[in-house]
Amino acid sequence: LTLDFLWSMINVMNPISGIVGQMLAYLICDRIGRRWTAIVSCLIAIPGTLSLVHIILM
Repeated sequence: LTLDFLWSMINVMNPISGIVGQMLAYLICDRIGRRWTAIVSCLIAIPGTLSLVHIILM
């Protein structure tokens, strides 16, 4: 796999994952509410962000 191919796949998957994520967020918001959906999404996003920062600073 070349680097150009990997970048192309990332650029293609980004909008697709955004669409899927919005549909899932809609279903979760209906089930548990907007507040808890926001809390859960932050609990998922914060460790992921911290792990990326750790990798970048290495």
